[in-house]
Amino acid sequence: MLERAEELKQWVRETPLNNRLDDARRRIGKMCSEGRPPRMTIPVQYDDDDFYISTTLSDAQAMIATLTQQIAHANEQLRLYRASADDACGLRQQVAQLTAELDAHIETSKKLFSQMVGMKTDLNDAQVDLTRWQVQYHALIMAVGKKYPGETRHQTALRYIKQAEDKSELRSALELCVARLEGLKEDGITQAEQQALDAANTALDARAAQIERGE
Repeated sequence: MLERAEELKQWVRETPLNNRLDDARRRIGKMCSEGRPPRMTIPVQYDDDDFYISTTLSDAQAMIATLTQQIAHANEQLRLYRASADDACGLRQQVAQLTAELDAHIETSKKLFSQMVGMKTDLNDAQVDLTRWQVQYHALIMAVGKKYPGETRHQTALRYIKQAEDKSELRSALELCVARLEGLKEDGITQAEQQALDAANTALDARAAQIERGE
């Protein structure tokens, strides 16, 4: 019986649903105008009014239910799409901000790199100067032929430099004294003044000898 009913429904469904709905309205209108119930036969036939209209309305309900589900699913997909679009808009703003920050960091890095290049050039120049000074200092230290006992070559070289400066100052003082003596001799001096000058000259000579000995 059920198999027969399904077979009859398939015959009904060979006609498109919209056409069957129009036909169903026509049949209902005709039954109303004629004042009769739905036409039925035994055994039932697929084009009986009650079977045809019932099958058509059942199919229409199923179609409405399916479309309702599809619309609900589409609305959900639309909601998700809009949410994704909002997220994408927010992400675009974040990307734009990060891009601006990255550009600023790149510009800062370029400036720092330029400064580092300049510092490296200065460092290289300083290294060259240091090397030259080291060579000069080494030559100065190695020029010390004999260092004083208990001293390093550096200390002895320093002593020599100080002694040279002292000798220079002493030489200037002696030259000044000689000039004064010559002037006094031209003006004429007493024996006592001559003795005093000789004593001063002797003292200067003694000091010069002390410097020579490093005392």
